[in-house]
Amino acid sequence: MSESINSTWFYQQLGLPEKALLQARIYKKQLLENADLTISDRKWINEDIESIEWRYTLKPATVAIPKYEDAEREYIEIALLHITLKANTHVKRLSEVVQRAIPYPLIVVFEHDNNLWVCLAEKRINRADSSKLTVEQFFESGWLNGLAAPSEVITQFGSSLGFTQLAQLDLYAFYQSIITRFNALEAAKHTGKFALTADVEADKLRQQHLQTLKQLELQLVSLKAQVKNETQFNRKLEGNVQIKQLKQQIQHITNQLSA
Repeated sequence: MSESINSTWFYQQLGLPEKALLQARIYKKQLLENADLTISDRKWINEDIESIEWRYTLKPATVAIPKYEDAEREYIEIALLHITLKANTHVKRLSEVVQRAIPYPLIVVFEHDNNLWVCLAEKRINRADSSKLTVEQFFESGWLNGLAAPSEVITQFGSSLGFTQLAQLDLYAFYQSIITRFNALEAAKHTGKFALTADVEADKLRQQHLQTLKQLELQLVSLKAQVKNETQFNRKLEGNVQIKQLKQQIQHITNQLSA
């Protein structure tokens, strides 16, 4: 890569107002007490996480963007957490644990060995308990230095994250505009090209295509494993036909992402 994709690079790309800088330490004990955790979750929090920092707080007073509230959403404040890892094996699960444990819209940046994994999550108010937020969907960058995408894609992704380029109507629109860029990055892993959609509706359609693609790819992996272990010729042949059909569906969705 032509430039180092590390935390310094990422925060320079974001260019958040200095007034939003908080740099408050969060103790792992707070996470362990507040989350609905499995035994494995607790082990990985204790063993994999080195430190948690609430680095930025984005709210009307710090970024001059109005809050957003309705019956389903509450975007009064967005917290950006920076989590330094000692081991990166369970980062996907840890990102989900953190997003579910903290009742704020979050941007979570994991750093390990000079490499970054960034996670967002769309949340809504829990109807059974209005003090809690329910995660509807996760959006993850994957390890930015390990992406199956050309380096120019990552450069373009970073350039698109600039604070002044993101929606300023309210904090919900701001967060959604970051999600739009994550969807563009995910699409680029399949198409090789980073491109933002024209509007919110187009991005929702792209998001649907990406979800469908993920489901088809999981089916393909499962079916290939079944066919590999199949001993009956007729079933093996039938499985290979299904594999071919799945590959055609995947190509069709990929073509739609490229359109």
